[in-house]
Amino acid sequence: MERFLILLALAGLSYLLLYTEGLVKNSRTRFAVLGVLLAAFGVRFFLFGIAPNDTASAVESAIAWYRDAGGFWGIRSSALPYSIPVQYFMAFFSLAPGGGLTLFKHLCVFAEVTMAWAAQRCVQCVTVRAQPRLFAFLIVLLLPSGIFQGVCSAAGDSLWWVFIALAASCAMRGEWRWCAGMLALAVAFHPSALWIVPVFWVFTAVRRNTWFSLLHLVGWYIAVMIPALLLGRPGGDCLPFYPALGTLTARPLFGGAPGIYSLTQYSFIAPTGIALYVVFALLLVWRMSRKSLAADRRRQLTALSLASLCAVALLPWMSADSLYGAEVLLVALCCLEPKGIPAAVCVSFASALALLKDIYGSAVFLPLGWASLALLAAMVILTLYLLLKNKTVRRTA
Repeated sequence: MERFLILLALAGLSYLLLYTEGLVKNSRTRFAVLGVLLAAFGVRFFLFGIAPNDTASAVESAIAWYRDAGGFWGIRSSALPYSIPVQYFMAFFSLAPGGGLTLFKHLCVFAEVTMAWAAQRCVQCVTVRAQPRLFAFLIVLLLPSGIFQGVCSAAGDSLWWVFIALAASCAMRGEWRWCAGMLALAVAFHPSALWIVPVFWVFTAVRRNTWFSLLHLVGWYIAVMIPALLLGRPGGDCLPFYPALGTLTARPLFGGAPGIYSLTQYSFIAPTGIALYVVFALLLVWRMSRKSLAADRRRQLTALSLASLCAVALLPWMSADSLYGAEVLLVALCCLEPKGIPAAVCVSFASALALLKDIYGSAVFLPLGWASLALLAAMVILTLYLLLKNKTVRRTA
C-alpha cells in the first residue's frame, strides 16, 4: 500500500508540473497525459521488486550498515563506495522502520520525474510550443532504461544525471550561477560527472563567466560536504574526486558499459580511451566557440549529448546505467530536431541491451558488442550533425 501511495503521489507531482507549465490546457490533452502517466507509473509499480541484482543488494546492505551504525553518525567512519550526498540519503532511510531500499528506489523515481521536467525546460529554451515540451516530459518517463535503473536495480544514476539535465537547461537560459551550482551537485553525487563539466563551456553563458563559474562550482561542492565534516568525517575523505590515477587504468571500476572496452582488451586501451575523450572534449569546445554558433541552442544541446555518449564509450569507469542521462538529453534534442531521432534510437537500443546484460547476464543472447556498435553509430550521426549543419536556428514561438 505504501508503494502504491508514493508512486501515486509522484504521478500527481508529474501532472502538477505539466499543469503549472501550461501543457495541459484542454480535455483531450488532459486525458492523454493521464493515460501516459498511468502507464509510466503502473509499469514501475509492477516491476518494483522484480529482477533483484547485485546493485540493489549492495544498496540494501549499505542502508542496513547505517542502521547498525546509528544513522547519520555512521557518516564519520563509513567506507562505503558511495558519494557523500548519496550516503546522506542512505543514513536518513536507515531511520525508517523496515527496509530502506524501497525508499531509495522512490528517490530514484523522483529524480526521473525531475529529469523529465528538466528535459522539457531544455526544449522550452528553443520553442515555447506546448507539443514538443509535452512530448519530452512524457517520453523521458517512459524510457525503459530509466525504469530499469530505478525501480529494478536501484542503480541511482538518475540522482546525478538529473543535475546535468538541470544544468543544461540553466546554461541554455543564460543562468550561469545556477548552472555552476547544478554541476557541483552532479559532481558531489557522482565523480563521473566531473568529466562532463568541461563540455559545458560549449554554452555561451558559461564560457563568458569561466572563472566565476568555477568559483561557484567549488563553493557549492564544499557546501554539500559541510554536514559530513560537522559530523566528524575527515576532510580527506570528502574532497578528493577520484582514487589514485593508477586504479583507473588497472581494472573497470563499474564495468558493463558499451564502448571500446567491450570490443578490445581493457588493459591495452584504457589510457588511450581517456586521452581520446580529453582530446575530443577540447575539440568540441573549440568548435562550439565560434561566434556563428553562440545562439544555436540546438547544437549546444547536441554537443552535450555527444560528449555524454563519448564519456560512456571511452572512459573505463562508466557503468551500463550511465547512458540513461545521454538518452534524456537526446529526447530533448529530438523534440527540437527530428534529424537526431536515428541517434536516439541507437542509444536507446544500446542502453537497454547494456542494462539487460547487467541484470540478466548470459540469459541475454546478444553480446554487448552490438550495443557498442549502436553507440558508435549514434556518435557518428551527432558528429555529422554538428559539422554539416550551418544555419543558426533562433528561438521560435
